[in-house]
Amino acid sequence: ADVGALSFGDYTVPFYDAWRHKHEVYPYECWTDEGYDPSLSEVPRDIQLLCCMNYGKSDIENGGFHQFFYNSTGVFAPEMIEWCERAGLNDGADVIREAMAVLTDGAYPRSKRQRMHALERFAYPGNLLARDPFDRLNTRFFALLSHNGSRYDDAANTWLVETCGIAHLEDAPVKRKQEE
Repeated sequence: ADVGALSFGDYTVPFYDAWRHKHEVYPYECWTDEGYDPSLSEVPRDIQLLCCMNYGKSDIENGGFHQFFYNSTGVFAPEMIEWCERAGLNDGADVIREAMAVLTDGAYPRSKRQRMHALERFAYPGNLLARDPFDRLNTRFFALLSHNGSRYDDAANTWLVETCGIAHLEDAPVKRKQEE
């Protein structure tokens, strides 16, 4: 596999990310306020899951779980858990699951409007970081998947190669089979 596909000085773009950008794979039309429907994209479901995990992870890294649930990316949470579990990052799945439980005691709201409504109970004046109910979970998430060397990148590269069958940067995404 072309796992070290692009380098810039001391930084090497992870294979999965270089491949995704090269082939412009952004299957986010699969997620709506009603939930997740993999049939809305021609990209295979396993690639959809990798893309949602990567985009959701980026949003959490940018502003924590509060921002993730507030933004449209919050719709990805259940599939991010699935990806983490299937990729062997069960501790990452646990943190996302715990953050979802902080947000709501019931069924997870796919709708951005419903998630924003659930976040209203955490509204408070002043410093968000000093009182963010997700702060402890943000710290755990960052330690497990963001500031842990190449753990996430290695899992994502392995997923693309072993689960999705994409071993080279030139490998085009295979269209989803109708029976999926």
